[in-house]
Amino acid sequence: MNTETTHFATPAPLRKFGKNQDGSVTVFALMVFLMMLIAGGTAVDFMRHETIRSQVQYNADRAALAAASLKQDSTPDAVVADYLDKSTIFGEVTYLSSSSISSGTRSVSVDISSTIDTYFLKMLGIDTLTASASATAEEKIQAVEISLVLDISESMNESLRLENLKTASKEFVSSMLTSESANATSISVVPFAGFVSLGDGLASQYNITSEHDYSTCVRFPISMFDSTALSTTVSLNRQAHYDSSGSEDTPIHNPICPVAGDGKNVVPLSQDETALHSMIDGLTAGGTTAIDLGLRWATALLDPGTQGVVTNLIASGEVDSAFAGRPYNFNDSETMKVIVIMTDGDNTRQWDIKPEYKSGNSYIYVDAAGVYSAWLPKLGKYFVPSNGNLQDAPEGGDAAINLSYTEVWNTFSVGKHAEYFFKAHDTPTYVAMRDAEEPTIVGSSANSRMLELCRVAKDTGIVIFSIGFDSPKNGWAVMKTCASSKSHFYDSEGLDISNTFASIAGAINKLKLTQ
Repeated sequence: MNTETTHFATPAPLRKFGKNQDGSVTVFALMVFLMMLIAGGTAVDFMRHETIRSQVQYNADRAALAAASLKQDSTPDAVVADYLDKSTIFGEVTYLSSSSISSGTRSVSVDISSTIDTYFLKMLGIDTLTASASATAEEKIQAVEISLVLDISESMNESLRLENLKTASKEFVSSMLTSESANATSISVVPFAGFVSLGDGLASQYNITSEHDYSTCVRFPISMFDSTALSTTVSLNRQAHYDSSGSEDTPIHNPICPVAGDGKNVVPLSQDETALHSMIDGLTAGGTTAIDLGLRWATALLDPGTQGVVTNLIASGEVDSAFAGRPYNFNDSETMKVIVIMTDGDNTRQWDIKPEYKSGNSYIYVDAAGVYSAWLPKLGKYFVPSNGNLQDAPEGGDAAINLSYTEVWNTFSVGKHAEYFFKAHDTPTYVAMRDAEEPTIVGSSANSRMLELCRVAKDTGIVIFSIGFDSPKNGWAVMKTCASSKSHFYDSEGLDISNTFASIAGAINKLKLTQ
């Protein structure tokens, strides 16, 4: 029997994947993996660091701004500490702040650091990372020069407009004259009706004609509306002092130009809140509307050419010495010049006594007892209205005083003067005296020269806020054109005038802060 032997091949030894005889591949793979892990982990740590650094910078900026606010009652360090305590910065936060505070300026610097533990950088021996940021903020109040131009014409007596205006303008004054703006903000108030009354102090600084000294209103030619400057040497025509109505009062009590002490005078460059409130409270309304004249003086009080005037008014005690050197130059980057002008109407005709009746001797005489006589050219006689006599000499004879026209207009209204002395016996003289006043400019021409001055003022950098307060269409259009932009014009009604002034105050306060 044959015996067969079956041989099975011995299988080759199994080889493990990635491993050779000395194990070098396995070590290399582990090293690559570890390097990838460290690189990826490092990126995570640095991304966390950058995110936290951004948080730190954001909070440093915000804390510095908050601490630099001039409205802040707390110390800068306390503000920064409180701000960071409420922040959401990750890690252990430390900070250092420094500050300087002076009148109208508050500067704060903040350095903040946040230390965070690392996740993966520990493998390289780096246990923590520090995210740091610095910020500096300064809030400074610009010098602000404001001309507040207020309509006090007769129509302001309607619908409580004047009372509403008083409330609104006083609130505006208070908003501008805060403790932090001390010596930085000046307010000039320019009330206007048919004319602007300067008051004796301001009037004395200009070369105004001297026909009388009862009041201090000025008329301007159109040529004086092409510049914000107003010469102190060029002759200015004094407005006649008279009452154009037929009033029976003797002496007159409602002159077209207010007398110097009746509370309607211009107040130049003041920061006295109490005095300004008192002046505004005392305003009364009457007369026509000359917005252009209000603007004429408003711009002059902002023009640097008025520095000499202000210097003299400081010397006489009428302006605070804090305003020495004002009005500042137009190119002063730290000064803002503002006009706030309001009206409830539009420019009307402006009137004055005819030149031949503004000065010189009149037809009227008065004796020591106060009895008046009038020379009647038509009859060649003197008329004594109190007893009806026509006589060859005035009552009182040679002792009677011949009144000047300025004295007559201060005593009798135009209407009463004509009727009382001439109507009964001298018609030609009656007509001449009845028509003794004449228009010096009509409303459309006043609008034109006003808008030219608005343009010039805006070109110099003056910011003009204008308010049409229950104003008619034509007045509304002129005021809108005068404003620095559409957003600087306000169409206001009734009690809304307070919101209007508050809005303007807010806009000025925002503009006057530099950070």
